[in-house]
Amino acid sequence: MLCCRNSVANIWENSYEFSQFWKLVNFSSLAMFLNKHKTYRMRKWNWLYWLTTGLLSLFMIFSAYMYVFSVQMIAAFEYLLLPDYFRLELAVAKVLGAFVLVLPFPRWLKEWAYAGFFITFVSAIVAHLAVNDPVSATFGPLTALLLLFASYLGFRQRE
Repeated sequence: MLCCRNSVANIWENSYEFSQFWKLVNFSSLAMFLNKHKTYRMRKWNWLYWLTTGLLSLFMIFSAYMYVFSVQMIAAFEYLLLPDYFRLELAVAKVLGAFVLVLPFPRWLKEWAYAGFFITFVSAIVAHLAVNDPVSATFGPLTALLLLFASYLGFRQRE
């Protein structure tokens, strides 16, 4: 029985089709092509991730600074009927979330930062609409929400 298997394998290995197949398939060039395509794809998503995440983080740090030091933001929080301590908590959370997105932290922590920012932006839109602000008052949170979606898309594609 062993003799028969070896003879079948020898016939297959010596066949013309088998040798022509191996001549046509160049696995090293195929691997190089796939690796180059993957590298290009990764560069594209890496660029999107860092651009949107950088803009989002700068936006969050600037808004946190304004929450703490701007008299207009203090008045805006009072106008939205939000307590004063919430403004400070939100400022601290935005700074921490911005650092989590930019610095090398575990994936699960970045996911929580994205979720926290999502809740914050949607809540800001709802708060402005609840006090009958014009729709133009929601452009800031909507812009941040679009940046957040683009950053999250880049984050997921990079993995």
